[in-house]
Amino acid sequence: MNFKSTLSLASCTAGALGMIAGSLVVTTAPAQAQTACGASLFLSDFLALPNGCQDGDKIYVGNSTLTTDGFAFRNQGILGIDFMPNPTGDVHRFAYSRFGGLSSANDPYVLAYKVSIAPGSGATFNQISLGSDVPAGTAGITVTKAISTGGWSGVGSQLLTTLTSTDGTIGGPYSVPTGITELFILDTVTYTSATAQFSSFTNTFTQSPQQQPSVPEPSALLGLGLLGLGGLISKTRRRG
Repeated sequence: MNFKSTLSLASCTAGALGMIAGSLVVTTAPAQAQTACGASLFLSDFLALPNGCQDGDKIYVGNSTLTTDGFAFRNQGILGIDFMPNPTGDVHRFAYSRFGGLSSANDPYVLAYKVSIAPGSGATFNQISLGSDVPAGTAGITVTKAISTGGWSGVGSQLLTTLTSTDGTIGGPYSVPTGITELFILDTVTYTSATAQFSSFTNTFTQSPQQQPSVPEPSALLGLGLLGLGGLISKTRRRG
C-alpha cells in the first residue's frame, strides 16, 4: 500500500469515525408533553385526565371506576401533588385534603390511582409511608393504603403490603422491592365513629438516586481513532 492509498484510507476511516461521534450527540425528538399536576387539583378534575398528570419524574393516573363516586368526595376534595429534590433520592407527596364534611354513613371512601416513574428517569421506588390528619375531638378515622404491582386486582396483580394510619398515626415506611417503577394504589378512608372527621391523608414516596451511565465523550472516541490512524500511516511509511 503506497502513501497515497494510506491517506485515502485514513480519510474514509476518519469520516466513519465522525459519523459515529455525530450519532452519539444526536438527540431524539421530545415526547408529547404530559399534563402538569399543578400545586392543587380537584379530585374530580384529576380523574378526568385520560393520561393523568406529571410532577417531577412521577406520572399519576387516576382510576375513576374504582374511586368512590359522589360530589362530596370528588368535588370537595383537593389533591396536593409535589416533590422535594434530594441528592439521596427525591421525595414525592400525593395528598388528599378536605374542605367539607363527609358522611360516615357512606363510608368507605376509596381513591384509586397509579403512580409510575417517567421513562428515562433512571430512578426506582425506595420507600412509601402514609399519614392522616384528624381534627381534635373527631377521632374514629382509619386510612389504609393498599400497594400493588401489575394492577389493582386480577391476573398479574400482586399486593405488596397495606399501610394503616389511625387517627393521625404514621403507617410505614414500607421498603419497595428493588427495581419497581410502577405501583397501583388504593387509599381507603373508614369511619369507626359517627362523629369522626378527617382533614387529609398523605402518601409519601421516596426513590433511589438516579443512576447515570458513563458514556465516552465523542472527542475521546475520535482521539482513539486518530491514534490508530497515526499508527497505520507510520507502519505504511516504514514498509515503503
